[in-house]
Amino acid sequence: QPGYIGEQVNKSLDHSVRSMPPSSYRILHLIVHALIGSSACSPATLNFLCRHNKTANNTEQYCLGHIITDWTVLRQILNCSDENLALLFHSLLTTMTQTPPPPSMLRTSAERETWETQFTRNYVSPLIRSVTETVTNFRTALAAASTGQGNNANIIESEIDQTRAIDDEYRLSKLPQLWRKIDIITFNSFRAYYNGNLAQYQAKYPFIAVFFKYSERLEMIKNLWPIVQFVQTLSSRLSYRI
Repeated sequence: QPGYIGEQVNKSLDHSVRSMPPSSYRILHLIVHALIGSSACSPATLNFLCRHNKTANNTEQYCLGHIITDWTVLRQILNCSDENLALLFHSLLTTMTQTPPPPSMLRTSAERETWETQFTRNYVSPLIRSVTETVTNFRTALAAASTGQGNNANIIESEIDQTRAIDDEYRLSKLPQLWRKIDIITFNSFRAYYNGNLAQYQAKYPFIAVFFKYSERLEMIKNLWPIVQFVQTLSSRLSYRI
């Protein structure tokens, strides 16, 4: 069965293995290659890669290519900035440190799939359901930690900066009154919202998953009717000659 090592770089937003959603797969895939890349200077690491990938001859370049691809795809899937994605990873690693998964040896494909399902359910899904909320909560935790270390001045300064940011231009563009818009409504934000709870939404709205998968090709449908009209016209004019 396919795993995380030995495959070629894949930039598809829907790429995954087994039952993992793409977001969970990309996060785990990036972590695995970051761990392998951290020991790139070891000859044993290159031998390990060569056993699983016959074309891998440079550990650093191999891992870097996968890490950059996973990072770029995750930014698209979750519709977030580099900074927010970095904070999301920090939040994930913090959660796994505080409540680590039980130690286990994955000897069979069934055990591996069970571990992947638990990883997605316990760690990834709660965080990507709302990336904005996850990042905000992690920033709050960082601020609280700074307060405990006596950095009150930095927190007060950041709060003042947040107040200064709400100027006339901000009020005109964002219109913060009773309701405040927390995100820009775009196709990418809609896809990120859908991927935030993929298992539920995919079962409830399966057509949307198909739409996202082929969204780049669906624009070509607008050319279908003119082609049909042309064929019909051509057939009516020339069919008697055939």
